Amino acid sequence: MSKTRHIFWTGGFDSTYYLTRCLFEGETVQPHYIMSTGDGRESQAEELRTMNEWRELVRQRYFPGFRNLLPLNVIRRLPEDPALTKAWTKAGCGNRPEDLVGRQYEAMARYAKAEGLHVACCAEQGGRLHRNIEAVRKLPGASSLQFVMLEVDKGQMLAWAHEKSVPLSSTWSCWHPVDGRPCGLCQMCRERVVSYSPLNVGKAVNLSIIFNVLNRSRAKALDYTLRLFPNCLHSVLTSLRKMPSAYQIIVVDWGSTDWPINDWVPGLLHQFPVSRYDHITPEGVFNRGEGRNLGAAAAIGDVLCFLDADMLVTSPEFFRDGLRVAASGTPVFPICYSFDDPKWLTGCWRGSESTAVRGAGEGSSGNLFISREQWERTGGFKSRGEGFEKWGREDIDFRKRCFREFRNIDRRRAYGFYHQWHPTDPDWVDQHLPEGVGEGHKPARRGKWPVEPCPSDAIDLRLRGDYLGDMVERAIVGGK
Repeated sequence: MSKTRHIFWTGGFDSTYYLTRCLFEGETVQPHYIMSTGDGRESQAEELRTMNEWRELVRQRYFPGFRNLLPLNVIRRLPEDPALTKAWTKAGCGNRPEDLVGRQYEAMARYAKAEGLHVACCAEQGGRLHRNIEAVRKLPGASSLQFVMLEVDKGQMLAWAHEKSVPLSSTWSCWHPVDGRPCGLCQMCRERVVSYSPLNVGKAVNLSIIFNVLNRSRAKALDYTLRLFPNCLHSVLTSLRKMPSAYQIIVVDWGSTDWPINDWVPGLLHQFPVSRYDHITPEGVFNRGEGRNLGAAAAIGDVLCFLDADMLVTSPEFFRDGLRVAASGTPVFPICYSFDDPKWLTGCWRGSESTAVRGAGEGSSGNLFISREQWERTGGFKSRGEGFEKWGREDIDFRKRCFREFRNIDRRRAYGFYHQWHPTDPDWVDQHLPEGVGEGHKPARRGKWPVEPCPSDAIDLRLRGDYLGDMVERAIVGGK
């Protein structure tokens, strides 16, 4: 019979990884959970729920009927040890970023020492504990703690999880949840999104989705607040949830001020199995071609997908088809259904299905899928210094060059792919861009494209009200 492995478990990323790995290696695991460690977290209910759900997942998916995971030991009251507590406090144990380590380590040491146990605590490589480990080892009670993760980083954890098909994205990190959802604002939420990147997984990510944005999160028009990018990103993530492929989200943010990207994107991504998130913040004046090229430079996927920030995707088939066709060597320029009014009553298919490009009247070409190999052959979008100093037209140029280079592109109506309504007059465009960016730009209107009935799922979208905005904001930060 194997020796029992004692682990402090919180339902978080690191401790869940280590616990699950021990089970895969045949060890018997006794998890311990301290209800209050003095670290200020308010997430006990969510952590307990996550651990219970994980236990059932492990039993049903990996080890049916197994007995290696012992019942969770919930510690509601810690033993007192004034001398130990004083020593840890004097050494700098606290909840501030500049402190030696967090208060939870003093609580763990106190419990393990009192129980005469050696218990694993699962802080990863590169954190405060790792940086200050030599000082921590000298503190009373520290010998009862096993620092088992100091040589493991997130990339290694994700690589193992990918190999074993273990969904570590279902773990819990937030310390200050709102209505049972991650707040998206606390330190743990931010660290999770930034660090949840498969840096050592290589080609596990086969789709990189790139957004180039500036002030498209809470734009004002008529009596509406247009949450264009939040609606777009939420719809994309919801559609991707049904995809088996790993994917990367890249946001090139030119200093959005209407709803700063860091105030809501991490909280939204926390709710979905995003393999990697990159937030790029270039300096200078917004430029479409330059932003797209910066996003592509950060992409690690085999296929790149460029999406405008005001689109909606209602079907996973949009990504399945785009990924499949682009990976086979044909760039994809899908045609969207564009709404003409704020109540989503009328619209049109915005573009011609002709693969040749005769001019701007052929419709928008800014949304596309292209393989990494073909992207590198094109040299990317043209931007500053190449005749594209201002807003737009770089997409038409790119599509023309793709057609000339590869002699074939996929250009069809993409059902389940929509452009959200917003005003198209130059005054409104200029108002939502920095000075000079929109100057001289005449946004595309419906022109020759005929009004056609809304597809059936567009009607369902319209019934949700105000561009899904209320739902999206509740899901992120409670409408803050």
